[in-house]
Amino acid sequence: MENNNKKQHQRDDSNKKELTSSGGNDDGSSTSSSKPKVILHDDLCSICMDDVSILDVRTFQMCTNCGKVMHMKCARQLLDTKSLNFECPMCRATFVHDGSKELVARLQRWSQRGKSWAQFGLGGLYHRGLGVNKDPKRAFELFKLAADQGQHLAQYSLGLMYETGEGVFQSDELALKYNKLSADQGLAYAQYNVGDAYYNGTGVEQSDIEAFLYYKLAADQGHDQAQCNLGIMYQHGRGVIQSDTLAFEFYKLSAEAGNANAQFNVGVYYYNGTVVDRSFTKTREWWTKAAQQGKENAIKNLKILDEEGIKTTSSSSNFTDNSTVLCSKCNKPAQTNRTLRKCKCKRAQYCNNTCYHAHWKEHKPEHNRLVKLLPSTGETKEEPTEDKKKTTDENKSKTKKQKPNDRCACGSKKKYKKCCGSKKR
Repeated sequence: MENNNKKQHQRDDSNKKELTSSGGNDDGSSTSSSKPKVILHDDLCSICMDDVSILDVRTFQMCTNCGKVMHMKCARQLLDTKSLNFECPMCRATFVHDGSKELVARLQRWSQRGKSWAQFGLGGLYHRGLGVNKDPKRAFELFKLAADQGQHLAQYSLGLMYETGEGVFQSDELALKYNKLSADQGLAYAQYNVGDAYYNGTGVEQSDIEAFLYYKLAADQGHDQAQCNLGIMYQHGRGVIQSDTLAFEFYKLSAEAGNANAQFNVGVYYYNGTVVDRSFTKTREWWTKAAQQGKENAIKNLKILDEEGIKTTSSSSNFTDNSTVLCSKCNKPAQTNRTLRKCKCKRAQYCNNTCYHAHWKEHKPEHNRLVKLLPSTGETKEEPTEDKKKTTDENKSKTKKQKPNDRCACGSKKKYKKCCGSKKR
């Protein structure tokens, strides 16, 4: 038991050193190629007594009355505990809402005691104007106090404020400095910002190699825009050896995470058949996803695909699978055991007769125009309307062959054999 306590104290001391090692005003160079550090909170989870990583604020919550932390999944278990009613299991203080007077009072009390988590939390309230008057300058002061103690989220927030000049004079150099401090502790958003600074040469000498290293750190943690930017760098060979294979790989990761730019680029790769089998079906799928998020290039290309895509697919030798050919009406592929029904104008094709009839009125003007340009295709009969069908059926019934003893079709009362023999009234 005594040995376990010694190990626990050693681990806590090392965590405290790790938390404070990157604070202050030291502007030394960082090792961007190192793996992200896992920042552990000084205290264990109050429920399961396991380590709490504070890199992702969505995975834990903190009691604003005593500063103890717990996993979010552990906090949900309190809902089923009758002895605890939205209370901290350590200090039994009731959890309060953002902006409440009780929350402001708690954070002010702990901030005066020099707790970095409270300084950052109170700074956030001033920054957003929750429970207090919005005051960017006061928010900056509190963030600075927390950042100087190594609070990674406060360092990241300072970087954003210096970048935009909110509550402080604008400085790209200081924005990069605080983003670097946070990035070296493993925060993916800060790593992406540092990569952007090197990529664009903002506040630092432009370097594709450094940009790639920081983008890679953020991408490894699932940052979708960093993954998309890595795709761009591999596609154009910026800071790395050009590789369409790796470019497509990172584009795909980012696209699956919902990034519109990456979704558009994945569609381009399928459209051109670069390192993947060419497929207009998958092209349309990814461009549609990007267009739904307002990506203008995707919207324009979908229109072009609607206007010219069918002609391209029918003339391309690369398309041997019917699933890559789409119906002009419903945009669905043909069945695997049959081909689409082609119009005689060679401009449209349909998956079945239902789509052909439904699309005919809209397609007719274009059809007639193409027929004039291509007379060899011949005229296509117009689809019969319901009135024409009724007239045709009536004529068929009237032109039945007359029998000798039937009343003549001319309307007289005489039998057909003895009358005029007319077949029409």
